[in-house]
Amino acid sequence: TRIAHFDRNRDSYTSPEINEVWCQNAYEQSEILVHSRNIDELEQHIEDFRAGGNTAIDVGLKWGIALLDPAMRPVVNNMIDDGDVHPSLSGRPRDYSEQSNLKVIVLMTDGKNTTQRDLHRGDVVTRGNFKNGPTRVWWSREAADVSPVYGDNGVWTRDSLDGYYVEIPDNPVDRRFYKPNRHDTTEDDEYIARGELPPDAQQLDYIELYTRFAVQDAADFFWANSDWDERQRHWRAVENIEEQNTSDPRLLQLCNEIKDTRNGHRGVQIYSIAFEAPEDGQTVMRACATAGNGFYYEVTDELSIEDAFKAIATQLNRLKLTQ
Repeated sequence: TRIAHFDRNRDSYTSPEINEVWCQNAYEQSEILVHSRNIDELEQHIEDFRAGGNTAIDVGLKWGIALLDPAMRPVVNNMIDDGDVHPSLSGRPRDYSEQSNLKVIVLMTDGKNTTQRDLHRGDVVTRGNFKNGPTRVWWSREAADVSPVYGDNGVWTRDSLDGYYVEIPDNPVDRRFYKPNRHDTTEDDEYIARGELPPDAQQLDYIELYTRFAVQDAADFFWANSDWDERQRHWRAVENIEEQNTSDPRLLQLCNEIKDTRNGHRGVQIYSIAFEAPEDGQTVMRACATAGNGFYYEVTDELSIEDAFKAIATQLNRLKLTQ
């Protein structure tokens, strides 16, 4: 399931910046480059990467596997039609059984698998689904008195916190909606009847809410003074979905499956690099690599990252010549 776009911590009631959100998958600095044969483009893409967040080696390997699997072929062909992939790559990824083809993954980490988080998405009894679906928050552009509210990078921008209304289902009809106004005082808070909601008011879903607010800011701004139980639920909207003790076994399962050469399946060769990684990261990367010398590289003071990649390139060139 795709990770949600959110900032779990307090953020002074400003919109989460791109370097603060948990999964930056909507922006170019973490975007995948699919099957390029342009060296300049590849090098520039690497230069543009920005590191951040926790480590999930299994997720990185998942994408590597996906981009080598024949099931990706229709996607690649569609990208060729759209002009995003060079036409010479039509028909790729090739079948595993094709003898003239070699599939290789170079997997690198500078850490070890750590905690992965997401918005809670299932247990309705305790906390509910915060990944998508409607919230109890409504917003009126007219009441907020703002013009376009998204910047060029898609980040929500605003001059004030006006225009928001929170539905309180247990309140009487004449006090059904809570209007928080400023975040630093409750003196201007008010309640209105359902019929007084501005005509242009639209109900926000959770994707929109957490684009505009950090999770804990939203909990406090909308519910701390109107519905404390709801504030507590939203304050705990983020959950840990993976730990090292689940990610490491999943990583090794993926490694073993794609290295398998049985039933006419020509296994994928995995080169792995532990770049100044801790011991746990070194251990799992060593186990993930294809068996034999020259498939696992531990980059320390004695071996530079450049030397590791040169060694891998040399091995691949030898394989091309022999096959």
